[in-house]
Amino acid sequence: MKLVFLFVSLVLCACNVADPDAGEESSLEDKAELMSLQCSFGCSSGFHPVSFSCNFNCPGSCTAGYNQTDCQPNTGSSFYSCSLGCPSGYRPVSLSYNPSCRTSPASGSSNNQTLCVL
Repeated sequence: MKLVFLFVSLVLCACNVADPDAGEESSLEDKAELMSLQCSFGCSSGFHPVSFSCNFNCPGSCTAGYNQTDCQPNTGSSFYSCSLGCPSGYRPVSLSYNPSCRTSPASGSSNNQTLCVL
């Protein structure tokens, strides 16, 4: 029990680490990048997928499809999303193929990425 408490305490403390060079807390963008990989297929609200991959530390196998998603914040005037649509507030401009956006090792080479702009 004490070991679990220590682990949880260390994890919670690590989220509020100050940057010694800047003398201030890490920005939200820095924290989002550190926590961008999710053991799931999809992203939380406010984020979009930029790649899919297999991680053997995530639950499930990777034979039918990848089990990890790299999610980035929906910020900036434009970004590419591994989907055939854009999050609310952005509009699709073009579709293209990106090998990192394949949803499984057997996925074909059809369009799987959208350029989203404000």
